[in-house]
Amino acid sequence: MGIHRRKIKKGQHHGPWYVKYPTGIASMTGKIKYTSHKVRFSKRLAELAFSKRMVEWQERKHLGL
Repeated sequence: MGIHRRKIKKGQHHGPWYVKYPTGIASMTGKIKYTSHKVRFSKRLAELAFSKRMVEWQERKHLGL
Protein backbone atom coordinates (compact mmCIF):
# COMPACT_ATOMS: atom_id res chain seq x y z
CA MET A 1 0.00 0.00 0.00
CA GLY A 2 1.32 3.44 -0.83
CA ILE A 3 3.04 5.03 -3.81
CA HIS A 4 5.78 3.43 -5.87
CA ARG A 5 7.49 3.34 -9.25
CA ARG A 6 8.66 0.33 -11.18
CA LYS A 7 12.37 -0.54 -11.23
CA ILE A 8 14.47 -1.34 -14.25
CA LYS A 9 17.22 -3.99 -14.15
CA LYS A 10 19.92 -1.76 -12.68
CA GLY A 11 17.76 -0.80 -9.68
CA GLN A 12 16.82 2.63 -10.97
CA HIS A 13 13.21 3.72 -10.95
CA HIS A 14 11.51 4.38 -14.24
CA GLY A 15 8.06 5.33 -15.54
CA PRO A 16 4.91 6.72 -13.97
CA TRP A 17 3.99 6.60 -10.30
CA TYR A 18 1.46 4.04 -9.03
CA VAL A 19 -0.86 4.34 -6.04
CA LYS A 20 -2.02 1.21 -4.19
CA TYR A 21 -4.92 1.72 -1.80
CA PRO A 22 -7.61 -0.37 -0.05
CA THR A 23 -11.03 -0.55 -1.69
CA GLY A 24 -13.05 -2.97 0.41
CA ILE A 25 -13.16 -6.04 2.60
CA ALA A 26 -13.82 -9.53 1.24
CA SER A 27 -16.99 -10.90 2.81
CA MET A 28 -15.82 -14.54 2.93
CA THR A 29 -12.32 -14.07 4.34
CA GLY A 30 -12.40 -10.64 5.94
CA LYS A 31 -9.21 -9.61 4.12
CA ILE A 32 -8.75 -6.12 2.73
CA LYS A 33 -8.93 -5.78 -1.09
CA TYR A 34 -6.44 -3.42 -2.76
CA THR A 35 -6.45 -1.61 -6.09
CA SER A 36 -3.52 -0.13 -7.96
CA HIS A 37 -3.96 3.06 -9.99
CA LYS A 38 -1.47 4.72 -12.34
CA VAL A 39 -0.78 8.40 -11.68
CA ARG A 40 1.33 10.31 -14.21
CA PHE A 41 4.99 11.19 -13.72
CA SER A 42 4.58 13.54 -10.75
CA LYS A 43 5.32 12.21 -7.27
CA ARG A 44 3.38 15.09 -5.73
CA LEU A 45 0.22 14.14 -7.67
CA ALA A 46 0.67 10.54 -6.56
CA GLU A 47 0.94 11.62 -2.92
CA LEU A 48 -2.21 13.73 -3.24
CA ALA A 49 -4.13 10.90 -4.90
CA PHE A 50 -3.01 8.46 -2.21
CA SER A 51 -3.99 10.75 0.65
CA LYS A 52 -7.40 11.38 -0.94
CA ARG A 53 -8.04 7.65 -1.33
CA MET A 54 -6.96 6.94 2.26
CA VAL A 55 -9.32 9.61 3.61
CA GLU A 56 -12.17 8.04 1.64
CA TRP A 57 -11.22 4.58 2.97
CA GLN A 58 -11.13 5.80 6.57
CA GLU A 59 -14.53 7.47 6.19
CA ARG A 60 -16.10 4.32 4.77
CA LYS A 61 -14.46 2.16 7.40
CA HIS A 62 -15.67 4.28 10.32
CA LEU A 63 -19.16 4.77 8.90
CA GLY A 64 -19.52 1.03 8.27
CA LEU A 65 -20.29 1.24 4.56
